[in-house]
Amino acid sequence: MKNILFVDLDESLIRTDIFREQFVRSLALSPWATIKALFQNKFRPEGVKSAVAKKADIDPGTLPYNEDVLKVIHQAKKEGQLIVLATAAHEFIAQKIADHLKIFDAVLATTDTYNCKGAKKLVMMKKYAKGRPFDYIGDSKADLVIFKEVRRAYVVGNLKYGKPYHRIKTPSSFTPFFKALRLHQYTKNGLIFLPLLTSHQLNYQTILTAVFGFVCFSLAASSIYIINDLVDVEDDRHHLQKKNRPFAKGDLTVDAGISLALILLTLSVLISFIWNLSGLWVLGGYIGLTFLYSFSLKAQPVLDVFCLSTLYAIRVLYGQIINSIESSSWLLAFCIFFFLSLAFIKRVAEITKIQKKEQPLMTRRGYQMDDDFLLKCAGISSGMLSILILTLYINSEKVTKLYMHPEFLWGVAYVMLYWKLRLWLIATRSQMNQDPVLFIIKDKASYVTGGLIILFGAFASGLF
Repeated sequence: MKNILFVDLDESLIRTDIFREQFVRSLALSPWATIKALFQNKFRPEGVKSAVAKKADIDPGTLPYNEDVLKVIHQAKKEGQLIVLATAAHEFIAQKIADHLKIFDAVLATTDTYNCKGAKKLVMMKKYAKGRPFDYIGDSKADLVIFKEVRRAYVVGNLKYGKPYHRIKTPSSFTPFFKALRLHQYTKNGLIFLPLLTSHQLNYQTILTAVFGFVCFSLAASSIYIINDLVDVEDDRHHLQKKNRPFAKGDLTVDAGISLALILLTLSVLISFIWNLSGLWVLGGYIGLTFLYSFSLKAQPVLDVFCLSTLYAIRVLYGQIINSIESSSWLLAFCIFFFLSLAFIKRVAEITKIQKKEQPLMTRRGYQMDDDFLLKCAGISSGMLSILILTLYINSEKVTKLYMHPEFLWGVAYVMLYWKLRLWLIATRSQMNQDPVLFIIKDKASYVTGGLIILFGAFASGLF
């Protein structure tokens, strides 16, 4: 009589929770339909899982499997044990994973009318075992009732259990936590300091205020990056670089991501409320627009890049508001077109990767491979318009009030024109193989051009 090894799925066999991932994705793709499904099923877990499983499919080949759990399974297989997948996930999903792995003798899972979790899972396991001894691999508090009945307990993660057991450890989430924050993206929030430079109001008070504003925007941005990663997790797993993000790789759970995002968002709003209430409405607008982008506008071609450009401009506006600097239409207009061009570069880079078959066509993008010509034309035109606005500004009356030698600003325009055309040359040659912001951070020529722009600006201000 063969012994049986029952294996839990979520956060045991795989390092994530399928239902939670699917629910977040379903909520992003079809919010009203998802909410409707909750009420139609009267919040019954089995009914909701069934509805969500049919709306947000998964690719079992890209899931983050726990290698230590697979080792235990293969060893049990060698010893002649029956291997059974016993999970609270819906049977549609569980069967797909079982068919992919080809190591299970049977599947016990949630049906449209029965939620296979905790005590209910134990009933199904006992019914299948028919008096035979069995082992179990699990991770959650709901599994404690099962562990009491098993011959051998395999506890995944940090769940506390009093009786003898075999512990299957999970990696620390310390490093993935910082990776999920995307600290390199904080460079974008440096735009908050731009109004201080262009208005020549650099002093202790304005810099300190801008620093707190930088912190608020960075915390808010990180929280939204996390939500965005949770929504895009299925697409990320098919992406050459993004598949290594913490949620796609299973280094952070959905619950941890949601909790972390809420904490960061709360801190951002709280600091803004206490330190500088005047900028709270701008921060709120940024948060609202970013959520709208993540859940909807990202899938709308052209509108998505306009949204990205607006988000850059909002950072500049925030820097003006919190320091009570007079709003400059010249600066905002320049930023809108300048960053619109940068956003188009990002989309061109993504389409290039798809054309080179380095990644599949992403489901939450509205672009097709033939759109690259239009995107290049629009992006280059936007970049040239930003330089045109800069040259018109040089000839405005406002410049003479701010700069002792405004003629040096032509050097700024000239260098910036070179830099923008160089970026587009790299993009059109299909050599922009990453996010433009990441490329610029690593690009030595960008640092040289940045230094020249600062130098010409200093000459124009009469500092030399």
